[in-house]
Amino acid sequence: MKRRLQWGLAVGICCLAIAPALHPAWGQEPVPAPDIDLDPLVADLDSPKFRVRQEAERDLRNLPAQRLPELEARIDPDNPEQRTRILRVANYIKDHGPQGVRTLTAKALDPELSSDKRNKAFRKLAKLICDGDTTAITALSNLSTRTNNRGNNGDAARMRMEQMNNLRDAFKILGDAAGEDNHHAITALVVAAKVPTLRSYAPHALGQAAAKGSEKALEILTQPVKFGLNASSTILALQPAISQENPAAIKALQAMLEKPGNGGLHYIIATALQAAAAQNNQGAVDALEYIVENNTSSSTLKRALDGLKLASQKGNEKAATLVKTWQPKLDAQLKNRGQVNGRGAIRIAPNVQGPIRIAPGMRIAPNIRVAPKVPIAPKK
Repeated sequence: MKRRLQWGLAVGICCLAIAPALHPAWGQEPVPAPDIDLDPLVADLDSPKFRVRQEAERDLRNLPAQRLPELEARIDPDNPEQRTRILRVANYIKDHGPQGVRTLTAKALDPELSSDKRNKAFRKLAKLICDGDTTAITALSNLSTRTNNRGNNGDAARMRMEQMNNLRDAFKILGDAAGEDNHHAITALVVAAKVPTLRSYAPHALGQAAAKGSEKALEILTQPVKFGLNASSTILALQPAISQENPAAIKALQAMLEKPGNGGLHYIIATALQAAAAQNNQGAVDALEYIVENNTSSSTLKRALDGLKLASQKGNEKAATLVKTWQPKLDAQLKNRGQVNGRGAIRIAPNVQGPIRIAPGMRIAPNIRVAPKVPIAPKK
């Protein structure tokens, strides 16, 4: 419990510190609820004019939660239009604000509810965030903490997997909203990137938003250190935008390649560039050229050459030249390490010392060749 409270406090502090800078409406003093006269608004709910009914329902949504009993007492059971609209307003007020968030959090964890209803609670929390409810992001953090603390066996493991999928669904809603330039959603994703319990969900959602054209999401992904994002997760998140040949996304990967100490990211970057290379994107070809010329890892070199082959098939002469130059070097490198035989099949190197015991029932795949000099221990 103490740890959950600590994470909740951490998220709250992040919200207060970061949100106002990204969206001015966050962090301001709350506006006092207006003194709403219920009688004329309730009467307008039954107006013959649709516009008047809509405006009355919208105005009633500003009613403080403590005045809900007054509103519900005015329901006329013989007036379906008025009754439907008052119930809709009441549900809206109950789902928003601290009380609504607590109710949804309880539903998200209730084992007596169906999995669909628990999932719906997660998605409603995400929608509250998109409406500017800062307490809902804290609720998601607490739910993630509860999820991570579940066991790995039986019902606990199944519930943990379900809750993780529910969190992904919630962040998908945030990503879609951020892609439509919803400032609340973008702010929430920045906050989530700095919270350990939510950090793993933020990059993919930002990638969704960037692919949909959000410049702010793309800016965040192309500056992972500034926003506290993991570099490898950021690269994978940029893949949809790279597949669309987004120049800023490809340029960001080129910058990562040239940064000292990022050699370990070259394989992931080569993977992310495959789709753009297949579309004969010259920026992707240039980045893959850098990788083949600055790598000794055979797996990374092979991955980069895979992308260059895709570009060469589209008629890219530079890619074709690079494949012609580097493919023989890769083949020689693999052959010297005993990983490829004359027919291109993987084998066990002949200089392996000592017996190799094959476990009962273990089979060697058809394309695996065991070198003749390697002794096979007899089965006991």
